[in-house]
This record gives sequence, C-alpha cells and structure tokens, in this order.
Amino acid sequence: MSAFVGSSHVRLDSIRLDSKTRCFDLQSGSKRVLCCKLESTVSLNSTQTRRDLLRNTLSSLILTAAAPSMLYLSPKVALAQESNAFQFDLPPLPYDYTALEPFIDQQTMKLHHDKHHAAYTTKLNATILKLDRSLFQTEGPNAAEKNLKTLKKLLNAGNLGQLQDKAAANSIRNNGGGYINHLVFFETMCSPKSGMNSISKDSVLWKEAVKSFGSFENLQSEMKTCAKGVFGSGWAWLYYDTKSKKLSVDGYSNQDSPLRDSESNELLCGIDVWEHAYYLKYQNRRPEYVDSIMNVLNWNAIDQRLQNVI
Repeated sequence: MSAFVGSSHVRLDSIRLDSKTRCFDLQSGSKRVLCCKLESTVSLNSTQTRRDLLRNTLSSLILTAAAPSMLYLSPKVALAQESNAFQFDLPPLPYDYTALEPFIDQQTMKLHHDKHHAAYTTKLNATILKLDRSLFQTEGPNAAEKNLKTLKKLLNAGNLGQLQDKAAANSIRNNGGGYINHLVFFETMCSPKSGMNSISKDSVLWKEAVKSFGSFENLQSEMKTCAKGVFGSGWAWLYYDTKSKKLSVDGYSNQDSPLRDSESNELLCGIDVWEHAYYLKYQNRRPEYVDSIMNVLNWNAIDQRLQNVI
C-alpha cells in the first residue's frame, strides 16, 4: 500500500492497528510513520481487515511532514472517543531521533518516546475509562487543551485524594504524571546545533532567574545539583509558582512533580533521571548524563512556557 505526503509518494511497508488506543502504527522503509487516533465514527468491527480499514480511513487523515526524517499523520478531528470517553494522544517527537546526539543517543530516544511515553499514555487512557465521564470533555472548542488542564489539577494531592477509586487515583498519579512529565520533557529539548539551547539576557526567563537565583548560571547549577541528588528514579523540576511569582527547582520521586504540591505551580522544564532516560549511553554515570543534557535544553521553549504563565 502507498500514500501521498505532500507531493511525495510514500510506500507503507507495515501496518499495525491497536484497537484499544485506535492508533495506526505505520512503517515506510526506515522511516517511522505515526498516526493519531481515529475518529470515533470509524468502526473497528472484526470483519474489516486492517488494510481495508486504513484505505477507508486515509481519506479522513491529513498527511504532513513532522520532521526531516519523520512522517506524521494527523486526523482532521483532534479528539478521539472510546466509549464516549476522552483519550489523550501521544504526540510525535518535535525533532528526529538523532537530533540530540551526541548527548542523547538515537536508541534511547526511540525507547523513551515510543515505548515508555507510549506506555504511560495507554495506561492513562485505560484509567480514564474508569472515571466519571464528566471529568473530561469529548467535544467542544479547545477540549483537548481543557482536558490537559483537568489532568494537571487531578495530579494535585488534594484533588487526587478525593477520587473514590484508589487504584484509579494511583494510576492517575503514576501514568497521568508520566504522561504530562514526558510532554514537557520532550518539548523542552532541541538539537545542540539549533541555537535554541542558548538564551538572551533580555528574555523573561533570564530576568526571573536573576531574581530567584542571583544569575542564570546559578539556575543552571541548581538544576544540575538537584538532578544528580534525586534518590532513585525521579525528576528535577524547574517550575514557576504563579502565587509567589517565583522560580524554583526541586527534586521529585517517580512521576511526581510540583503539580502535586499546588495548582499554582507551572512546569517549565524537567530533567528525567529514571534510568531509562540515560542508561544505554551513560550506564551508572548519572552526573555525566545530567551535565550532558544541559547542552540540549531548549531555553527558548522554556522561556516561552514561562511567558505563558507569568
């Protein structure tokens, strides 16, 4: 089977349909082709073959180039419904798997995004099916954005404790936290050759760093010290408290974040120190990994995240 991406003809060598997430996993030669969830109107009955389903569905998909060596299929309708429940999508990486080399290797990026982040997404969506359907919108303007805000609020310890289903609450904490944490993680990195890993002294982030830490260099040093000091699996977070109007850096275990402490905390950048984030390249040398990742932090994106909440 083949399809057109812009003016380019692309052969689809393999097709896999995940009936639970309603996502196609497509492969074209050495290139990875991702597919967002199918529209809720698409039937997944057993008599329809995967190949036929793809043929019938391609007409409702828009094919766009997402990165130099990556193709991405995006549906006309951004929301997906499963039994009238909202489901979160796994976004593609905003850059190629090799973009962060030599600091983070290609294989680590593939496993981290395609396996670990995907697993958090799948388990989060499975948990949502067990929750009150009124928590998440299935339609309407900006529904996806509003649902992400709802998930962030749920991660607050006080709100999470109000869920009667304690197993679901624990899953939201772990898988919902993992989903959001990795959204921020992948969105705030960039190629070391992009120029986005530097920051202007006139930026909001630079000025706020001076207010909170004395200098931007002190902020960077605090982030590295924090990440190296997290015991076991966890994160070092740079975040902004919209109430105190202050930048802070703190370490958290597992998939927790400052969202657990207060709804006024906004995540700006996280350094993932779970071993799956670095072990293939750095093994037990976490300090070396932490020093290296500072070279691929997208300070321009982090600055923009700050501007959005300040």
